[in-house]
Amino acid sequence: MSTTDSYLDRFHKFNKQSNDYEQFATACIDACYERSERRACQLLLREIPLFGNITCMQVAIAFRI
Repeated sequence: MSTTDSYLDRFHKFNKQSNDYEQFATACIDACYERSERRACQLLLREIPLFGNITCMQVAIAFRI
């Protein structure tokens, strides 16, 4: 029983951290967009070689599916 409780605690903690990160990322992109639409788009569409040339937008879309 304690193993299940531990798993659920970790699951809920991870889920909360994931939601917090999503809200922070959204706020950052919104702030960038307010300053410069073009640069915000560049930020979202820039390929990151460290992660196999995937873009931030691709990560966001994959996460939502």
